[in-house]
This record gives sequence, structure tokens and C-alpha cells, in this order.
Amino acid sequence: MGFRDLHRFNMALLGKQAWRILQNPQSLLSRIYKGRYHKSSTFLESVCGGGPSYGWRSIQAGKDLLKKGLQVRLGDGKVTKVWSDHWLPVVPPRVVQGNVGVGNIRDLNMHVEELWKPGIREWDEAKLVQLLAPEDVEIVKSIRLSRFANEDVFVWPYTTNTVYTVKSGYWVATHVVEDGERIEPPPGPIEVKKKIWKLQIPPKIQHFLWKTIAGAIPTAERLCSRILNIDPMCQRCCLYEETINHVLFNCQHANSIWRCAGFTQFDRSDISLEDNIRMLFQILEMQSLTEEKRFLPMWMSWMIWKSRNDFLFAHRNVHPQNDVEKGVQAVAEWFIANPSTTIQERRICVTPTSCWEPPSSGWLKCNFDSTYRSSASCMGVGWIIRDDKGQYIESGWAKLPQVDTPLQAEANGFLYVVQRI
Repeated sequence: MGFRDLHRFNMALLGKQAWRILQNPQSLLSRIYKGRYHKSSTFLESVCGGGPSYGWRSIQAGKDLLKKGLQVRLGDGKVTKVWSDHWLPVVPPRVVQGNVGVGNIRDLNMHVEELWKPGIREWDEAKLVQLLAPEDVEIVKSIRLSRFANEDVFVWPYTTNTVYTVKSGYWVATHVVEDGERIEPPPGPIEVKKKIWKLQIPPKIQHFLWKTIAGAIPTAERLCSRILNIDPMCQRCCLYEETINHVLFNCQHANSIWRCAGFTQFDRSDISLEDNIRMLFQILEMQSLTEEKRFLPMWMSWMIWKSRNDFLFAHRNVHPQNDVEKGVQAVAEWFIANPSTTIQERRICVTPTSCWEPPSSGWLKCNFDSTYRSSASCMGVGWIIRDDKGQYIESGWAKLPQVDTPLQAEANGFLYVVQRI
């Protein structure tokens, strides 16, 4: 289904419910919860309370995830607190840092509107320099204040439309991890795992390969490491411990399957599991082989594991050639059912030709483009105006205050050019 951590996926789903309550405070569910659990506080300030229902406890868990990525878009600045709310346009969201000289004299109930000049929505630079850390002063000055927005609103900066989605919530749950929540990742090189998830193969084989490189396949050796009282030896050859590398690549039966499939690269006991997995990707890049032949090793690793399970649990000892024939048939059926996933078609990239189109007769046309670089201190915009015959009328460029995203740069550039001409 596209996710690898069921617990965090559930948190992302619950985050969606918390987002709905936050965005629709007048809904029936929101009003019921407010009357029962947080009469005198906001939803974000609420806690489980005494004797909470299962639904409320679950939504509280989703709210904790939501608060990690929630950000305030400033309107009138009347309700957003300077020192505790996430109103800086940075990802991941964080609170503003105070100037070293401010110390403990800061007003914790200070609102963002108090950082503006009296009676006008413009930043008071003297007050910013006095209260905020120097690096945050520049970030705050880059925020363009709306002249017409009535109130501050919560947005989700991990989507282009600033609306929470389960997909983006899952990304935050798996990537934006606080220090106290950090856990050691499963073993195995990250770059190989990323390649596995990009493969256009059945998800069950993707998961199997990922579990293989992560050491999560339940071989006898792995089960013994869990203090289970079982024989760690390979039950097929009875010569070596049944490690993941052994059962998939080094066992006599596995070697027979690889040779029948036409791959002799794996007939070496001195190669590690990681190197054998990398060998699968090297075969995938061999342009001298047909496409189905290049993908066949991915299926064969799965077929070898199935053959091992059939031998242990169903007491079926299938000839290696039969396993190879099943693997070849499975690859062929996959490409017939998914013709658009072939490498040749994925590499085709048709770039449509573009050329300037003149406006209607008697009209002028202005083309513009904005430049944005996150590390720069400003953005830029350039424009050119031509008539219906393509004759040059005017052009120019300008430096503008830095913004947060390329999309904002395009919008800011458009606004400037329209006002300029």
C-alpha cells in the first residue's frame, strides 16, 4: 500500500481527524469534544483529561503529530504568540529564537502584532533587532504581511496547497523525529533500500528484498538470535548455519537455481549479503540482456525463499529447474500486465517544443520569470513586453525581498511586474 511503518501510518490517519477538528471548530464532533474535554482551552491546548474515551485518546495522538508540522500564516497577528507558536516560514516549523540580551524579561503572552509599527502592517525593524536572534530577524523581515487578511490561520507547509494529507503526515511522522524519539534504523545500506523502493516490481517482492537487506527474514540463524530453541543449521544441505545469505545465495540448492536461471555470479561463499544484493542491481543495468532477463534475479530470490518454505513446511522438494520456470513465467506475466513499467518506456521523455505566441492584434504581451535560491538574501524577477508582431517594447529586471518558496517567488514576481507596468 506504499507505507512501511503501520504505527506511524495510523498516526497520520489520526492526524487527518485532528486537522478536521482544527479547521472546523463549529462541526458537531468539535463542539461535543470541546464541551466534554476542553471547555476553557483551544483544541491544540487540550489534553486527554480524566476518563477519556478511546476516540478522544486517539485524536490526541494524532494531534501530537499535527503539532509537529503545523504552522501559522499571519493575518492580523492578534492571536499568534511570538514565543510559543510556529509562525516562522521555515520547515520544519519551530518557535522564534530570542536575542541573547533579552534573557528572562521576554513577555510570554506577547502577540505578533506587537512587532509591527503602530497602526500599520509593517515590521518594526528596531523591535525585531532588539528582541529576536539575528538569524531570525532576517527570516521575519522576509514575511510579506497582507493588508487585508482578517485573522491568523493554521497551514500545513508540507503540501503545496497547505492542506494536511495522510501522505504528508506520514512523511512528517517518519522524517521529522525529535531527539527523544530517535531509534536506530534497521541494518543495511540506505542507498540500496532506496533503490529497492524505486523498482517497478510487485510490492511483495519489494518488501521481501527490503526485509532481506534489513536482516528481517526469519531464517534459522535469525530465529536463534531471538533465543528460540531451534537448530540453526540449514535443513536442506545440513552443512552450514541458515543465514539469509546462505539460504538465498550460498546453499547448494540456491546455487542450482541460480545456475539453471543462467546466473553464475552468486556461486561464491566469500561474498557478503550486501554485495550479493548489489549484484542484483548490477545485473539490472546490463544492457546486453533482455529486460525480462535483467529483472529475473529479483523474482528468483523470491522463488528461492518460497522453495525453502515449501521444503520445510510442506515437505515438497521441487527440482531447481521447475522453480526457474515459475520465476520466468511470473516475470513475463508481470510485464504483460504492466507494459508501462518497462525500462524502455520509462526512459522515453518527450519534451514538447515551446515557442513564443503573439497576443491578439492590438494587444501587448508581457513574459516574466522569477529566480529563487534558498541560500540567497533576495529573489529576482525579469520581464519583457512585445506587441502582436513580436516587436520589442520594454524589458527590465529587479531584485526583491527574499521569500520562502519558488512558488512564492513566482507570485511575488508576477505582482511586482503587474504593478510596474
